[in-house]
Amino acid sequence: MRKPVKCFIVEGVDRDVRFIKEMTSTFFRGKFESLVICLPAAQNIYMLYEKMKRDSFETDLIELIREDIAEAREALDGITRQSIDEVYLFFDFDIHQNNLTGTQNPLAVLRTMVDFFDNETENGKLYISYPMVEAIYDYREGLCEPYT
Repeated sequence: MRKPVKCFIVEGVDRDVRFIKEMTSTFFRGKFESLVICLPAAQNIYMLYEKMKRDSFETDLIELIREDIAEAREALDGITRQSIDEVYLFFDFDIHQNNLTGTQNPLAVLRTMVDFFDNETENGKLYISYPMVEAIYDYREGLCEPYT
């Protein structure tokens, strides 16, 4: 029996191994053994939206990233889209760097993306972090203030 394949899609090409380990233990703690692949989107959420909008959200996200990003192509070598069970997207909330064309409202675009990426077994499940995903390292259980 094959191991389930899970994909974590993150903004940057430089992926943080600590983040991958933390998310893997958080999402899959005690469930089963799986192959987790972390793919770089090499763009922010708004840039990804623009690409997907061009084809009315018809292109599969994994195939879009495989086509555009050499590192993703390498990580997905030998893995078909059908063999991927779950997709999780982790993007920062960068309203100041929205890269949108025209007069689009960044919050409306974000709502569209959250609505589209609403299920990890279909299009993918989007998680937005503010201020940035690396803030996970500052989390201390029971504290609601910055850790110093």
